[in-house]
Amino acid sequence: MKKILLLSLIIYFSNNHIFADGCAFAPGPEYYVAAPSQKAVISWTNGEEKMIIATKIQSQRLGDFGWVIPIKSTEKPEVELSEIEVFYILNQFLRPHKSSFGFGCASSVQYKSAAVEVIEAKELDIFDIVILKASQSDALYDWLQQNNFKIPARAEHILKDYTNDNFFFIAVKLDLANQHSQQINMLKKHGYYDYLDQLTTKEAKYPYYNGSVSVQIIENALQNEFYKTSWDRYITENDYNKIRRKEPQPEADLEILKNGFEEIGQIMLDLKQGISNPLLISFKTDKAFFPLKISQINKSFVAIDIFLISNNKLYDQSDFLQFERRKILSKDLKKQIGQYLSVDDLRYLSLFTYHGESINFTHDICFDE
Repeated sequence: MKKILLLSLIIYFSNNHIFADGCAFAPGPEYYVAAPSQKAVISWTNGEEKMIIATKIQSQRLGDFGWVIPIKSTEKPEVELSEIEVFYILNQFLRPHKSSFGFGCASSVQYKSAAVEVIEAKELDIFDIVILKASQSDALYDWLQQNNFKIPARAEHILKDYTNDNFFFIAVKLDLANQHSQQINMLKKHGYYDYLDQLTTKEAKYPYYNGSVSVQIIENALQNEFYKTSWDRYITENDYNKIRRKEPQPEADLEILKNGFEEIGQIMLDLKQGISNPLLISFKTDKAFFPLKISQINKSFVAIDIFLISNNKLYDQSDFLQFERRKILSKDLKKQIGQYLSVDDLRYLSLFTYHGESINFTHDICFDE
């Protein structure tokens, strides 16, 4: 089954909760979303940066969440899909004794303003992506509100620091129906979508290693099998019996439902476990750049890993990030990651980390010699 992409460098906005590294927004106060860890691979040479970003989402309900990523660039950034495997390869190279590496549409765009310019709008897998420029923070705030990015008023003063000619904004909305409308509509029609969303949230927190417990629970309930006490941590007996009491479905609907449980359930689980395909952003900048300050709005604990690939030894100019280690890229490693990034002419792989509160993010990160 095709994996979905996942973003990092985003701020997550949800009622009073905003979570790190760029910007994610929930559609209303009944939603909760968190990004407790982010991973980034940055390749920088001669003023060109490629950044692969990934994050882990925790949510009580998935909903149609969205992200905003500020990018400092002299030209319009390009956005593509990448692969999660690049993180495992680089982690194994720098941390050979650490066996695990986990994370612990365009047509709907509305509102026009002279201060907000829509540069590009496109659909990419299950995401609607809009690239913006904004000269006024209040106009950008209004645009985000008009397009259902529910951000708190306190975000405006942070956005103000990014509204100049050197910054673009990548606004991204999550919409599973882009690729899976038939399955989602059937799940919602029969009332199973919310149960699947709730179950995958629990399963992401308490992994089940014998297939997807979320799918098994619902499929067994549909077949009127007995409630299994080993699933107590995933679903209450009352909710389980609500599923069991539903009317039998036509055979054709059952087939769509079964496919929906398996496909949508796996996508939800991938999103919440942080193992889905990440996003690749290519842009022009005079120094290797990582947008961090915008995540200050999050006010949450966050863990960040940044793998920096460069020709020279680069450092965080502010010394905010913890420098962990550096190694020279081997020929074998260049070959392994060559399908994700062009690194033939680059020499060093460095690892920078941060573990702490996002309220401490008072500036963006620039890497230099």
